[in-house]
Amino acid sequence: MHKKIFRVFYHLSKLPKFKRTVVALGVFDGVHYAHQRILKETVRIAQRIKGRSVVVTFWPDPHSQENIYSLNKRLSLISELGIQAVVVLSFNKRLAGLSAEKFLFMLIKRLGVRWILVGENFYFGRNAEGDIKFLQEKSREYNFHLKIFRVLTKEGLPVSSSLIRRLIKKGDIASVQGLLGRPISVEGRVIRGIALGRKLGFPTANIRPEQELLLPSGVFAVRILYRKKRLYGLAYIGSKPTLKTPRTATERHLEVYITNFNGCLYDEKLEIQFLKKIRSEKKFSSLYA
Repeated sequence: MHKKIFRVFYHLSKLPKFKRTVVALGVFDGVHYAHQRILKETVRIAQRIKGRSVVVTFWPDPHSQENIYSLNKRLSLISELGIQAVVVLSFNKRLAGLSAEKFLFMLIKRLGVRWILVGENFYFGRNAEGDIKFLQEKSREYNFHLKIFRVLTKEGLPVSSSLIRRLIKKGDIASVQGLLGRPISVEGRVIRGIALGRKLGFPTANIRPEQELLLPSGVFAVRILYRKKRLYGLAYIGSKPTLKTPRTATERHLEVYITNFNGCLYDEKLEIQFLKKIRSEKKFSSLYA
């Protein structure tokens, strides 16, 4: 059996010649329960046939959706499930214009595909011609096994990235956590702000998020992951309406106040896990109200 060394490749032409691969195809944004089911089965089959578990994914999102997670976070979660290699294909005009036939042949040639695992709603290739029926026909032609996963439901809801995006935009923290299997989180680096919080006696860390999708404006109880430490505090998402500046009126910010912490965090990477909403954003009469 191959050693479980996680590797990431960004072009099919840069791949070493793989053999006996079990390939999961998909975007996998959120790496939610339904994705986890596919990825765990990919690992299980690869172990059974003494092959290699591989994910082939796309960046940016072919459907031009706001990202639940950054690519790095997505790769980290995929790695934790035991996948041995990920191929990240740049979704550009060339790839979008490639026929499903050519794309599939390219995969089989470069990866030595024995199995392909997909969700039933997945499709690929020019004009979305690479659907489940196409893969079923080609599995016989190219002699690979195909496993199709039906839509998974949890508490009556279909587990999908699209649903999770809608719930995040609504601010439904509990439902999103149930579908992801983990808290809603945002990763980002601490950047310099105007140090207003420090002047008011509540120093905050200004975060530049690595992903696009944020919860609605408000104040939240959060857990902060920093260098393998678990810290707690409050997070603010919003446009700082009390400041009344043209710049802040059009931008949304993420700031975190960490309880019982006095260190310097500039340029450090944090993961902010949202536990509970405390209140919506408010506009005060002054900074000291």
